[in-house]
Amino acid sequence: MVIDGDFALDSNLDLNGHKLTINGSFYHCDGSIIFNGGRLEVKGDYQMIEDYQMIEDYYSYYSEPVSICMNNENDYFKVNGKFNVLDTQSSSMYKGTLEIGGDINSEISLGTDDELLVILNGKSDQILNISGSIGRIKNNNNTGKVHIVSGSLNNIEKTKNRIYADNSEIIYGWILNEDIELDNVELIGGELDLNGHTIIVNGDFVNNNGTVNINNGKLIINGDFSQYAGDSKIDNGYLTIKGDLIQNNGTFCLNNGNVIIEDQCRFNSGSLVMEKDIDNISISGNLYIGENYFTEIAELNGKISVKGDITIEKRKKVKLDGNLTLCLNGVKNRKLIQILNLLYLILNVNVKVCIYMAGAILAHQEKYMAMIQI
Repeated sequence: MVIDGDFALDSNLDLNGHKLTINGSFYHCDGSIIFNGGRLEVKGDYQMIEDYQMIEDYYSYYSEPVSICMNNENDYFKVNGKFNVLDTQSSSMYKGTLEIGGDINSEISLGTDDELLVILNGKSDQILNISGSIGRIKNNNNTGKVHIVSGSLNNIEKTKNRIYADNSEIIYGWILNEDIELDNVELIGGELDLNGHTIIVNGDFVNNNGTVNINNGKLIINGDFSQYAGDSKIDNGYLTIKGDLIQNNGTFCLNNGNVIIEDQCRFNSGSLVMEKDIDNISISGNLYIGENYFTEIAELNGKISVKGDITIEKRKKVKLDGNLTLCLNGVKNRKLIQILNLLYLILNVNVKVCIYMAGAILAHQEKYMAMIQI
């Protein structure tokens, strides 16, 4: 069925598995839209109207709360324009597909898990203003930027398009299809997949709740890299940090990866995983490992090279699993800090400690000499 022009709904609409196309805007004044496996396409805007509100010639005097009911995986709601939803406490949008071409203003969460997919397909910039969250989202907007000004995105399907927050380089993840250069970056969700390409960040990079996946690419950060939440996966690629590496949470995982840190490295909290013998971490500055770093078992292979001091906070013993070489190649007369704690950490593990330095090692080292291969 096709309706030409604008349409105002003041009663229940049950699509019952059928398709309805509105060649104009849809003003939802009263009643419920019940999809039941049906499809609704609106060429203009969709707008819920408040009680006694007037939109052009349409008035709303609803006796029952307006609502949208999408509870079937085949439900499909497509709006080419803006999508404006009120919190009437009666909508149930849990399953199916919601495809939007304009801005989204919603006073409710759109989906609570992965069963409702929200697709963004605009031809220009889109703004997301959500009181709550979007459970699952896919950004197919290839020509404009998508900005989220409020709300959160829980599950972001990877596409080549990124989602910005606060109109800056605060982003949700995306798949690269070309090399790119950015200013200060903050990743606040989703997976940033380099997909074999190179990102140059002329500033700092902050991972606040996403996944950085090098994936055969190169990430060059001309500043600090801080991971406050989320994970980093250096898979078959290179991570170069001109400043400090600061990890406060999550996992920092190498799998055929190479990491170069030109200043300090602070593993405050979280865990480090090095899966392959060719994994490499090179630290030009100091290495600090916090009291809460690692779980009870850690897998470390490959090589870690440190030119500066090593500090490991007093902590419970951690069992390491792997074949790690630790190269201590500091400059002349540089002293290791708390080497005893370091040896305690690697006790009873197949770890080779290669010391290429002149300087003092703290006392009581003879107790552990059998473990060290020089």
